[in-house]
Amino acid sequence: MERTHAKCRIEEAFGQAATQYDQGSFGAKKNARARLLEELDRVCPELPSGKVIEIGCGTGFVTQGLVKKMGDRPLEITDLSQSMLAVCQQQVSQTSHSSEMTFRTLDGELWQPISRSYALIISSFVVQWFEQLEPALDRWISALKPGGKILISFPTCHSFPEWKAACRSLDLSFTGNLLPDPGAIAQFLASRPVQTQYWQQSIGISFASSRDFFRSLKQIGAGTSLSKTRLSISDFKQLVGALDEFASLSEGIHYDVAYFTISRNKI
Repeated sequence: MERTHAKCRIEEAFGQAATQYDQGSFGAKKNARARLLEELDRVCPELPSGKVIEIGCGTGFVTQGLVKKMGDRPLEITDLSQSMLAVCQQQVSQTSHSSEMTFRTLDGELWQPISRSYALIISSFVVQWFEQLEPALDRWISALKPGGKILISFPTCHSFPEWKAACRSLDLSFTGNLLPDPGAIAQFLASRPVQTQYWQQSIGISFASSRDFFRSLKQIGAGTSLSKTRLSISDFKQLVGALDEFASLSEGIHYDVAYFTISRNKI
């Protein structure tokens, strides 16, 4: 399976953002990563023995939590971007020198696990970049030991209602990337050999102006637009003005974040 042009653009954007990612990474991501680690605390006693893999480590926030909570297991830390992986490895090496931890570049969407040996697959704010999420989840499930779990968080298709409302008010195209529908994912998983729990959380982020919102997306590498539609400079200026008003009324720009705990059946 070959990496697409879009995936290469995503890798390049996050690679360029690696050194400034932690300074630019704002509330929705930080909140989602912390919440995912709380869920890990809850499910840890239920996990079978086996390996742990993190898909899309970024600069290492979740990784550091994994080391503290599961450092006695073999840990595989991966990311699409070699630059992100290098920053993560540097961060983690300051607090851990476990010989059971390996770092490698990996496109989690194209990962082809060769054995059912994983107790846990964990990934925060990554799967929204996948072009074909369902086949990827099938491959992840196939890598789990009986009783193993997948923990993921991601922004959903219900995110950015203020941005969408501003576009409608101006009759402009919404140029944000398509995001996963948690309901559709849950329906897909219902036919797989797993038990699924998921919940959603609305997270509002305040910015001095909506221009800062778009700038922050670019700063952390998340500004890569996969839409073929582009706004003119004048349309974008109108959008910024309208979005400022909608964001002011709703006290910020809101992410809708989904958290999934997917447990492979023991039989």
